[in-house]
Amino acid sequence: MVSMITRIKYKERAGEPLTEEERQFRHDYQKKFTKAQMCIYVRRETQARWTEIASSQGVTMSQWMVGQVAASLEPSPQLAALQQENHSQRDEIETLKRLASEALAKAAETEGKLRSVEADLADALRAQVRHLRGQP
Repeated sequence: MVSMITRIKYKERAGEPLTEEERQFRHDYQKKFTKAQMCIYVRRETQARWTEIASSQGVTMSQWMVGQVAASLEPSPQLAALQQENHSQRDEIETLKRLASEALAKAAETEGKLRSVEADLADALRAQVRHLRGQP
């Protein structure tokens, strides 16, 4: 199946006239591939400085400006490092919370065993005292 744009290109190569609908379709299709132009206002000193920087890098001023904007939109290495550090700190905190929770559960279990042993010891001591006093 041949796309509409391919059929239009074939017609143009063959020298056939395009309908208004085909011309509009081609225009809409090609619009997304054309460079957009925009105008910005800067002081002459700024323009001179930027032009000098761009030419020292071997690019046009518009290429340099596009590069600067693209670079400013990328996260900086420092930001990426801080985000990674934040993530690892959060992971460590979660691990410590889990360990603390496990330690609390183990402490509660051990405390229960200790109370049981203390109760058994107290019973044994009372029995020993009764035995020493001659009481049954």
